[in-house]
Amino acid sequence: MSPFPVYVMVNTMEETGLGSRLRRKRLALLAADKRYSLRRVAFAVGMQPSHLSRIERGDSVSLSEEKLVALARELGECPDEILALSGKVAGDVLAAIRRRPGFFAALIRSAEGGGQPQRPEPASGFVPGTPFDSASGAAFGPVPSPASGSGSEPAPGPAVGPVSGPVSGKDGDRALLKWRFNESQRLARIGSWDRDLTTGANYWSDEMFRLFGREPGEADPTWEFFLGHVHPQDRHILAAVRKAAMAGPGEVEYRFRFVRTDGAERVAQAWAVADFAPDKTPVRISGTLCDITDHHAAIREVRELARFPRENPNPVLRVNRQGVVEYANPAAQSQWGLARDDSLASAVLHAGLLTMVRSALEHGSRLEGELRYSPRYFHCMAVPCPERQCANIYGMDITRRVEVEKALRLAHDDLERRVAARTRELDEANRMLTGRLDEVQAMEKALRASEERYRAVVESQIEVICRFSPEGTVLFANEPYCRLFGKTLEELTSGTWRPFPLPEDLPGIDRELGALAPDHPVVVVENRVVDGAGRVRFMQFINRGFFDAKGRITEIQSVGRDITDRRAAELALAESEKKYRDLVANLEVGILTATGEGRVDMANRRALEILGVPQDEILGQSLARPPVALCREDASPLRPEETPLAGVFLNQEPRRDVTVGIRQDGWEAIRWLALSVFPEHDARGNLSRVVVTLTDISERRRLEAELMEGRERFRFLYRHFPQPTCVFRLVEGDFILAEANRAAVTAGRGRLEGLLGHRAGDILAGAPEVYLALWTAFEGRQAVRRRMNLLIPTDPTAPYDVSFVFVPPDMVLVHAVPVPTECAAAEPGPAG
Repeated sequence: MSPFPVYVMVNTMEETGLGSRLRRKRLALLAADKRYSLRRVAFAVGMQPSHLSRIERGDSVSLSEEKLVALARELGECPDEILALSGKVAGDVLAAIRRRPGFFAALIRSAEGGGQPQRPEPASGFVPGTPFDSASGAAFGPVPSPASGSGSEPAPGPAVGPVSGPVSGKDGDRALLKWRFNESQRLARIGSWDRDLTTGANYWSDEMFRLFGREPGEADPTWEFFLGHVHPQDRHILAAVRKAAMAGPGEVEYRFRFVRTDGAERVAQAWAVADFAPDKTPVRISGTLCDITDHHAAIREVRELARFPRENPNPVLRVNRQGVVEYANPAAQSQWGLARDDSLASAVLHAGLLTMVRSALEHGSRLEGELRYSPRYFHCMAVPCPERQCANIYGMDITRRVEVEKALRLAHDDLERRVAARTRELDEANRMLTGRLDEVQAMEKALRASEERYRAVVESQIEVICRFSPEGTVLFANEPYCRLFGKTLEELTSGTWRPFPLPEDLPGIDRELGALAPDHPVVVVENRVVDGAGRVRFMQFINRGFFDAKGRITEIQSVGRDITDRRAAELALAESEKKYRDLVANLEVGILTATGEGRVDMANRRALEILGVPQDEILGQSLARPPVALCREDASPLRPEETPLAGVFLNQEPRRDVTVGIRQDGWEAIRWLALSVFPEHDARGNLSRVVVTLTDISERRRLEAELMEGRERFRFLYRHFPQPTCVFRLVEGDFILAEANRAAVTAGRGRLEGLLGHRAGDILAGAPEVYLALWTAFEGRQAVRRRMNLLIPTDPTAPYDVSFVFVPPDMVLVHAVPVPTECAAAEPGPAG
């Protein structure tokens, strides 16, 4: 047996939860007992604290069976469960399974079939045979019997033969027994097989299939099926094993290489044994197979460590309890700087090695751990030699492995971050898609509701399609094409492709089609054609060329649609636009239009006349800074930003009939304008165009000024007129007394001032003829004169000539003239 423990890389700790389980149990114990700190537990089981820390974190580490068992016992855990979590099975369990493949095959067959014939165990008195050497075909030598005395195979538990007891007639117990069997084989990575040589029936356990990369029960495991997985160079071993097993009673042990379905090459250790009939004829052969690839690699690694120290490329030391080096191979001298008689206690650099030596000697067991001799990392194993009070130290450079693990951790962390970021992005996208899905579903509902309305429109559209060769031969034409031109497909394919164009359009068609090239594969042609009814139609054809690898045109596809109505509409629009421009140009109102940026792009004749500038000086100018000086109604100048034009660009609200004045050099007076500005917006609400109207109101303002002057003169004369005069105004269906001149106020002795604003119906309640005359003058829009006896406080009742004069739009002026005494008896004449 090798002096070093066999250990393998535990690479399933994170997945199985071994590290987290050990950490939880240790921390629970530590809460009550300080002896369960990481450092003390590590020293108790003979390993470095950093090694145990990595195990608890779930990192892949080298760990032997005895270390796992010691760790389980130290923490009060079940060793078998800890071994199972690390992907191992206890050595005694493995040995039992390997020794008794027939028993376990019978056990699982009984659990599966519940009453199938059982394969008998080898006869009593069986003596194990000679194991077979896979390399030479010779025997290894006798394999010691597990039991002493008679040499018969021990039969722990139930007697050999048909399984009885807990599996008979109880489906639940059978299922449990089957699960335990399969689970033990899975953890031990051992498969079992059985082949009936009489019937040809074959049996593989589930783990046997999995070892070869197959699904359990995937295929019939025939001899040929099995050989298909064996390495071609080792197939002769299997033939020799089969021959040796069927030669006589005895177990055959052998090794061979096999190839899994994923292409991985593995190493197997197997055992085979044959059963014989009473006439010595072999009737059955069975066995077990264990995947020992990792074990095989570990053996190679240990053998590498156990090479003669001087030739070993890895450091080898012998150190006594005081830390003095008794032996150092060349690798230790070159890599660790240690030579014979050097002291580990003399330098802090070697403190880790000294601690390993003393711990190994104190506990009397091997101690493994990782040390760093910057910039390299080493896996070290201290093996105590109690009789010599020293320890052998074996080191292995694992720098590359540590760097790879570090890179993998960094890559894993980076991947986790990127996955988390991507997950957040996907969650956000999922929320957006969910919202979008709701919108799409609503849109689909609306689309389904309107589908029938649009179906008729779609089906009534005419889109003609044809394909033709460069020579003009029609290769294909759809039904609308044939229907439009009143031809059948046979008639079209026998002639030229052209859809009956007018002769004068042919040169343009040929010119456009001649421009087709690989870098210019599409041309659009609009031309006139004669349809099947003899009518001339305007058509638009989109022609796409198809080319071979040498760039030569092979086919042309033409998709056409009738644009006759569109052309007619375009012509009508052009004519309407011309009329509109002519109308605008000859309007007596000045019109300017500008873009959304405020640049003038059109000015009619009247606008140029009003502004007094030529067209080339105003086009392109900004309305925000007009080319003429503007002023207010009081003739004070307006700054550019105060003009109505600039205001529209700020608040985008229309301005109507704003009075402004303009000045130009050489003008005698200010020209007054009524200016209106109307903004237009596009579908998005952005300013797209501005329309400005200019109306010259200089003459109107002059007439308004004269009118105001005349009104002031009239008011002056009215106030100073010597005869009593009043003004009645129609308000809300009745006249009110609006004004009374001085003569009327004097004649009324101040009473009229108190009646101003009163209704005429109330004031003239005692003089209905006066009230009636008011309405007669208003409704007749004329002057009415009446001779009436009026009661005036300053005079006794006397006759007056009273005139009622309508003053547009809603007033009646009433004035009274006394009638001379000599004329009082005369009858008044008709109203004037």
